[in-house]
Amino acid sequence: MPSSDGSGVDRQRLQPLFDISPDAIILHDIEGTIIDVNDRTVDSLGLERAELRTMNVADVERAHSHAELRSLWRGMAPDERETVEGTHRRADGSTFPVEVSIRRIELDGDDYFLTLSRDISERKERQRTLERQAAFLEHSASIVAVLDERGTIEYQSPSVERVLGHDPDELVGETAFEYIHPEDRERVLRQFRNGLENPGLERVVEYRFRNADGEWRWLRSLGTNCLDDPSLECIIVNSVDVTARKERERELERYERLVENLPVGVYRCTAGPNGEFRLLNRSMVEMFDADSKAHLREHSVSDLYRDSAEREAFSERLADETVVREREIELETLDGEALWGAVTAIARDVGEETVFDGAIQDVTDRKAFERQLSALHGATREFVEAASKTEVAEIAVETATDLLGFSLPSVWFPTDDRTELALVANSPEHQALLEEAGTPAPTHPRGNWLWDVFEAGETVIRDSLPRDAPAADVPLRSSIVLPLGEHGVLTCAATGTTEFTDREIQLTELLARNVRVALDQIEQQTALKRQKRLIDDLLDGIDDIVYVLDSTGHLRRWNEAFETVTGYDGEALETMHIADFFGPDDADAAVEAVEEAFETGDTRMELALLTDDGESIPYEFIANTFEDPCGEPALAGIGRDRTVHVEYEQRLREQRDNLELLNQVVRHDIRNDLQLVSSYAELLDERVDDERGYVETIVESADQAVELTKTARELADVMLATEQGRAAVPLRPALEDELDAIRTAYPEATFSVEGSIPDVDVVADEMLDSVFRNLLKNAVQHNDQAAPTVTVSARTRDDEVVVYVADDGPGVPDDQKEVIFGQGEKGLESGGTGLGLYLVQTLLDAYGGAVWVEDNDPEGAVFVVTLPTAGQDVGADRSVSGT
Repeated sequence: MPSSDGSGVDRQRLQPLFDISPDAIILHDIEGTIIDVNDRTVDSLGLERAELRTMNVADVERAHSHAELRSLWRGMAPDERETVEGTHRRADGSTFPVEVSIRRIELDGDDYFLTLSRDISERKERQRTLERQAAFLEHSASIVAVLDERGTIEYQSPSVERVLGHDPDELVGETAFEYIHPEDRERVLRQFRNGLENPGLERVVEYRFRNADGEWRWLRSLGTNCLDDPSLECIIVNSVDVTARKERERELERYERLVENLPVGVYRCTAGPNGEFRLLNRSMVEMFDADSKAHLREHSVSDLYRDSAEREAFSERLADETVVREREIELETLDGEALWGAVTAIARDVGEETVFDGAIQDVTDRKAFERQLSALHGATREFVEAASKTEVAEIAVETATDLLGFSLPSVWFPTDDRTELALVANSPEHQALLEEAGTPAPTHPRGNWLWDVFEAGETVIRDSLPRDAPAADVPLRSSIVLPLGEHGVLTCAATGTTEFTDREIQLTELLARNVRVALDQIEQQTALKRQKRLIDDLLDGIDDIVYVLDSTGHLRRWNEAFETVTGYDGEALETMHIADFFGPDDADAAVEAVEEAFETGDTRMELALLTDDGESIPYEFIANTFEDPCGEPALAGIGRDRTVHVEYEQRLREQRDNLELLNQVVRHDIRNDLQLVSSYAELLDERVDDERGYVETIVESADQAVELTKTARELADVMLATEQGRAAVPLRPALEDELDAIRTAYPEATFSVEGSIPDVDVVADEMLDSVFRNLLKNAVQHNDQAAPTVTVSARTRDDEVVVYVADDGPGVPDDQKEVIFGQGEKGLESGGTGLGLYLVQTLLDAYGGAVWVEDNDPEGAVFVVTLPTAGQDVGADRSVSGT
């Protein structure tokens, strides 16, 4: 150790300190180099003194870095002291906490630092223990309070703030009893006083304590009297909040009261086929006719089963599935009465024992009701099969007697004149009472109370029948009267005063409803049968054959004419297919037509019907699809014998051929001869002077005859033409060409066009020019003016063109405006003015147009023509140019 020069700490003064100090001492310079250590340092660090003198303080201290230590040392003034906590490391690498006292001293003129290090491991452990205890008190669910003998709070653990919201410091000095509920305070005080009188005795009490929010919380407190303990001299109270437990207890009490008063049986029993009851509620006792719960516990669970095997099966199922819901089981009471119960149960382990907790709902009445409903449904099937209204009434009486338990049921129907109700069906017991009363077949006229029920249509329940009740002499006292719509009434009576239950009323109303439906069905079936007979009679009255086919083409219905024409009987027709009625050439066509009809909805075909004896008859068949009563597709059709039509069509073809021959004769032979006559007459006119008038007459008549043959030819062409010849024909060229021709033929007349002729196509054919030619000629030939004036105009309107031909002639009287075209006549003997106008109307009818005549202003006539304009479907295929 260095010596002092007298200005610092004397070495001799430090040596005793080194030798006797219980603390480890290290002398080091300002850089931390260790100068010397005492034996305690050597022992605590496990290092040799010589080794330590080669080390730096930073090699020993681990809590602070060398830089931190140098900063501390340099900041200390001479003789200044500092105390810090650190961590020293032993030679084996272990560490321990130390409290280091540092003093800056001067030795031999140099600055040194004398450090005394004390091992504070035990103190640190105590400190950690105290901290854990404080944390426990703060975070524990338990509240610790220290009271004096008066109940004044001397200490309150921090946990009181978390549990009750009180600041622990604010409670110190308060009397604990002031926070206890008034209803609990006296009881707690008695316990407290008893504890004061018995030192060392622990007391437990539960009470309500007010928290910081003013709410009451339940506390369970354990008080220990430590007043005689000199180290304590207090009363220690440990409290826990048991509010949640108290609420559960109250809830459990309410639950137990609820279970006890439930209208269903609740139980707990042991598992197994026999089982013993552990818990029972009052409903279980009442349900099984026991005297008490103890009485019921004397019996095993299997004693309550109608069939003990059912108990065994139920027990096994519950053990496997742990839960069984709404299992309906036939049970019996202790008196042996049948009882149906809907059982819901769960299996659970309580301790080392498996128990069944369950509930039983008494469904005996419901099961009986279900049986009655099932039987009633069976009766309904009988109603459906009944053949008459009387049979329905008899089934209703039998059902009311056997299934519903009524002994005096009866059914009453109105008579045909609807003046009274007559007895139709009743039970044997009811009939016996009627016969005893001398009224075996009673009736109830209009105005009687039973008739009033029938008319009102509402159920009537009477427990005291009037004197005019059914068979008033019969001792009936109660009755349910149920109207059956327009069919009558159903009565269920009793000889005594009876209060009918809601279920009895419900069942009888259901029975009455089914009876009414059955009676309605009988009437509907009767009406359908009448309707079917009527339809059959109507179909059989038709001379044409009528048939119905299914989707496979098989015959399903036919009239008498079908059998008569084909020669097959009904038994044979039932199995026949449509193809069976035609020869090889037509059978496939018939099948295809039927298949197409089911796709498109209708069909029309002409085939030769082949009869049973091999005769082939030409027939026209027309049929349409429909849905039969079962919703299946069907094909209904009619077939008409075309023998007469075929013959008529043959005659028409012959007449057409003759007409075509006549047309050729008119067109060639007669016309050529007339033209020859006209030519010779013109030659003769040049050579005759005195008889020129006769010659002119011959020429004029010949010209008219030629014109007539031309018109007749055109008319014949119209009659022989078909609709397929219609096409899109340009209007303007046809009309303009005829105007040019008529101007040449009649130079003395004036022909003008008002406006312009529309450039449109109309539906017509190559004879359209005949329409305009005949109208223009008519305007001149029947004009009484020396120089006739004819005006033509045309305009479009919607889907048609309107052409006007106006003249200044004498006009057409109103009574001739319709007959002028020969309208209403069938032949050439028309009452009109000639063939020309008849031809005009015939052509326009074929085109889909029209013609009529109006008055011109101031005089003359206007012939109006309408022609449909050609659509794309006509004009796109073909067109006809005007000539």
